[in-house]
Amino acid sequence: MSETLPGIERLPLPTQAKLRSTQILTTLPQIISELLQNSIDANATHIDIGIDCAHWACWVRDDGHGIAKDDLELMGQSGNAGRYSSSKEYVPGLENSHSTFGFRGEALASAADIACLEVFSRTSKSRNTWSVILKGGEVLYKGPAVRWKREKPGTVVYIRDIFYNLPVRRRAHTPPHRTWELVRREIEAYALVFPQISFTLEDNGRLDDDASLRKDRTIRIPKNTGTLGRFQHIYGRALTEHIEPIDITRGTMRMEGFISLIGAPSKASISVFMYVGGLHPGKHLYLSNHYTDINRHPIINDDLIRIINHAFASSSFGKNVSLTLN
Repeated sequence: MSETLPGIERLPLPTQAKLRSTQILTTLPQIISELLQNSIDANATHIDIGIDCAHWACWVRDDGHGIAKDDLELMGQSGNAGRYSSSKEYVPGLENSHSTFGFRGEALASAADIACLEVFSRTSKSRNTWSVILKGGEVLYKGPAVRWKREKPGTVVYIRDIFYNLPVRRRAHTPPHRTWELVRREIEAYALVFPQISFTLEDNGRLDDDASLRKDRTIRIPKNTGTLGRFQHIYGRALTEHIEPIDITRGTMRMEGFISLIGAPSKASISVFMYVGGLHPGKHLYLSNHYTDINRHPIINDDLIRIINHAFASSSFGKNVSLTLN
């Protein structure tokens, strides 16, 4: 008598959502990156970021167009209705057009699955700041904001108890000093791509420390009129006093930027931007020994940067720089 094997069954939707959330948000720097993207898509001109590694918390505050009360309530709905809610438009067949960082609306819903998510927002059409608090797929509060009240349009997203239900993820996470460094680099990457936006990064985990130490852990990047000025603010003027401009067009692709003629072994010395189909900044490429950005999304150690680094090192200029550094 043959044994009947059980069939394969589809996982319940709540289980599917939780599994997907653990894959979408894997680290504190990635969570902050997702929140930054939402703020940029909301046309923010100033973004404040706070991080508290010791207490597994972070927050991002912007002066963007805000989230309406009805949209906040939609976020609190159960199932895919709340998960895939987004104000970002997606037009099939226009992948190369200037668009947003995303359109699925999964980041905040995923945060509510692996942490306690608090959203406070006000639009230009509202006199009040509205809020919603979610944790573990449940709505803990929704209504007028009790804190983080805003006088002008904008949004505050506060995420705490991150990975409270994933202890293994916490144990495997990078230590606080390394997490801070990764977040700093993430913000610098976005700052280079969006010089018209000012950024502030605070280490809220050091609020009880000495004031001098606390000052060292606050980074301010003011607005700038262009990428070169922003580059100078982050890396110093020395690398941009002598530069070679780049402006190459091939078909529908354009590469624009600069290469510093002064070598520096520990600082970025190449800044290149790529525009596809004449769009700016829809397709964007930033290259350095720290960052690569494709379509405004920072990536690290990809094949493209390795190819360009190899070509640069093989050039006469690259060899001369190497000799100078040695």
